[in-house]
Amino acid sequence: MRLSPVFALSIAAFSLGAAAQTPAPAAAPPVVPPNTCVKPEFSGRLAIDPNMTTFNRKFKAYGECVKQYVEQNKAIAEAATAAANRVVAEYNTYTAEIKAKIEADNLTRQKDIVQ
Repeated sequence: MRLSPVFALSIAAFSLGAAAQTPAPAAAPPVVPPNTCVKPEFSGRLAIDPNMTTFNRKFKAYGECVKQYVEQNKAIAEAATAAANRVVAEYNTYTAEIKAKIEADNLTRQKDIVQ
């Protein structure tokens, strides 16, 4: 398919107009809470059994805390990804609408030239 000069100029003008726009100010990024999980202190391999039992209990609690932290922040990441995908879809839809309008206008001009 060959593009007419009018269509090509329309696309170029649209592209330049879009590039000249100032993007909206970026929204504040979502607040990701800091990790507050406490690492248990390891007393060494020669620790006596009661110390190792305490360490093992604290280590297990630390692991659970980390899992919970990751799950909470996964929701923030998924929400941000969904929002970004919505904006991309909106842009793609708008671009397709503009392209259709330009093509329709181009066909109308071609018909006017032929008549």
